[in-house]
Amino acid sequence: MRNVVTFVANDKVLHYLRPFLESFRAHMPSQEAVMISYDGNDAQARALAQTYNVRVIDSSVSHPEISGLSEAIYGKFHGHFRKLEAFYVESDCTMMIDVDVVVACDFKPVFDIFRSNQLDFLYGERTSQYVYSQAGLAHFPESELFSTGFLFFDAKKHPVASIMQHTIGNIAEYKTFRNQYVHDQPLLNYYVDKKGLKCRNLDSLSDRYTGENFYAGSRMKVTWEKGEPQISAGGKQALMLHFAGLKTIEGDFRFKEVITHYQKKADARS
Repeated sequence: MRNVVTFVANDKVLHYLRPFLESFRAHMPSQEAVMISYDGNDAQARALAQTYNVRVIDSSVSHPEISGLSEAIYGKFHGHFRKLEAFYVESDCTMMIDVDVVVACDFKPVFDIFRSNQLDFLYGERTSQYVYSQAGLAHFPESELFSTGFLFFDAKKHPVASIMQHTIGNIAEYKTFRNQYVHDQPLLNYYVDKKGLKCRNLDSLSDRYTGENFYAGSRMKVTWEKGEPQISAGGKQALMLHFAGLKTIEGDFRFKEVITHYQKKADARS
């Protein structure tokens, strides 16, 4: 079975990309990965991808369904929708992940959890404030309200054309229900809720792994063994430590030492 990890990046996120890739390869030296270039400002990001044996999808690669979906919602192409290029990556299971993270373990067992439970989507954390408007929350009271910080899915079962059909076919409703300050999260939650798809949280399916990952979360914990960070939450192995909302890695912040650890390792490669 072919598992692929995808992420979006350019040169503006190098401060996150370097520790992300270093931690990724520390735990998964041979895992297939694809960097989706956000735009043409990507020379250094592409060089990093090559260093870490990551394939790059050029910024010139743009599927018309994604453009059409963005045009219908925003009246223009929105860069956040580059993330949807992950649905065109050939694989049996795709993991979509943000780059403002430090990877904490091998993802293979979680790919297996996704597959064995015959899910449509598997996610880590809920994000109740960043999916729907109040109208949307009222309309979909049972919504998982999942974060797309990491998300497992089989793209063959969920082509962008299907996402487009369910969104554009209900465009007035979607525009009313979505949180207007977020982009791919409302879109994918709406698709799941509209179709009634099987979407589960990792914690509900595993005694070993947790989907919790937000660095400011009260249960997140980092210990050190033989000079390497061990990241957990609630006694379970975390997949990653997500620095969501952190605009800069300058100055002090919680768990800065983890990013610094992998930055130094990345520096040693150059």
